[in-house]
Amino acid sequence: MSRGGSRQDYIARVRYQNDLPPPPCPPKLLEIPIDTQKLTSCSFLSDLARKQAPNLTLDIDLGMPLDMTALTGIFDRGDESSVYPQDPPPVLNPKDSILLREPGGSGPGARAQPSVSFLRRTEYISSEVVRKKLDINSAKQLRQQQQKQRETVVDPEAQLRAVENTFEATSTPLEKIRHPTKKHLKAVETFAVLPDFKQLDLTYLAVKMLGSAALSQEKKKISDDSLAVSIFRPTSLEDDEWMSFFVPTKEDSARSLKRKLDDPADTLEDNEDKVYRFTHHKDYEMELIQHPNQFAEIAINFDKKNSTAVFVPVAGRTKLKHRRIVESQRALVNEHNVAAIDLSLREVTAEESISRDNARSEFDPISYTAVETREDSDEEEA
Repeated sequence: MSRGGSRQDYIARVRYQNDLPPPPCPPKLLEIPIDTQKLTSCSFLSDLARKQAPNLTLDIDLGMPLDMTALTGIFDRGDESSVYPQDPPPVLNPKDSILLREPGGSGPGARAQPSVSFLRRTEYISSEVVRKKLDINSAKQLRQQQQKQRETVVDPEAQLRAVENTFEATSTPLEKIRHPTKKHLKAVETFAVLPDFKQLDLTYLAVKMLGSAALSQEKKKISDDSLAVSIFRPTSLEDDEWMSFFVPTKEDSARSLKRKLDDPADTLEDNEDKVYRFTHHKDYEMELIQHPNQFAEIAINFDKKNSTAVFVPVAGRTKLKHRRIVESQRALVNEHNVAAIDLSLREVTAEESISRDNARSEFDPISYTAVETREDSDEEEA
């Protein structure tokens, strides 16, 4: 009511919220028959053009006619010759041939750069000159490398020289060793590169976390010791596959486990019966890329005490990204996820030791001898 006593009308707007969950199944698409003759009739199109003005500003003399209804074969199935290009195509006017040239390309139809330097910026001139020099040098180096490779493969004397050069390089004094391309750089220290035979029975993957999945975000919540002993476990469900990340529950357990794993001794203590619990932390989208060659990528560990560098082959690379789960699939994914992992350390059994030595003997048959196991004999009998 107003002060004057007169009643004042008003309209109240009510907003309704839909808190219902999304449907578990996608909506079913129905085929509804539509009469295209009504939508393509002249009366319907004329009425549509009259009510809906085109949002275009056209020049009568220079614009292109946009009335597609005037062409035959647009909406009917009769004569459709105006829809398809002309056969044979019309003759190109010589004045329009410049429109078919590739901008910046190299060829008879390419647009040539002006030879007058003051018409072009200096950075464009310098970049073009450097690019031409790099192309010439790279092509020359490629030809030389291919020629050397052909000579090495075919010529036995070239093969012998290549092997002898490796021994000469090892006998060169440290102060005389120079970088192959940067001659001003000198060698400071040398390492004997050897394969790590004890680790060649295992498979290693290079893990790279992209975007928001980077470990820099996790370091704020998880300590370095916990990250050092964390566990990655792949999980698959039908066509979906992801990587689960587990971290130790307690900080002191992470430090204790890291100390035991870093211990160079191969044996455990007699009273070693502790169980380390790892809890599920996060899931990542996984993309696995396997290397075609076994030694296409290697991981090197330097030992400065003994002046040696041992390497192990990396079987492939795994890229981890932030994982998004559809709300309808969340319950099914949670059923297949592992909540926690209990890890305990124990000694290697005799069968496991023989199996590992057999894998190592493929690379070092002198130090590790292949022994026939019970599984191999069963396979031969079968």
